Amino acid sequence: MELLEGLKKARAVLTEIGWAQGYYAYDARGTACEGFDRDACKFCAVGALQRAVGPGELLMLAHDALEESIPLPGYCSVAQYNDDPSTTLVDVLALYDRAIVKLEAAQ
Repeated sequence: MELLEGLKKARAVLTEIGWAQGYYAYDARGTACEGFDRDACKFCAVGALQRAVGPGELLMLAHDALEESIPLPGYCSVAQYNDDPSTTLVDVLALYDRAIVKLEAAQ
């Protein structure tokens, strides 16, 4: 899987399965878990990457692409941006869209 494909797949995880704040993912009982967990059914921006691309270098590259696309100063990580109480799913999807457009422009 390539970086661009991984970001698009992770974005789809958020829209098709569910978005969350506070931890990487949650199962149907609301228990916090990793995005890699088979029982996860809601994901933060990073947890969606975990689900979409799995562990490894691609996960790190995708995370970096998102981090470079955070729109506002003052956020030190994708997780911090995702978990800010004022951040919405629309904001997180826009973060993914900025990263995707930037990668498509570079091709």
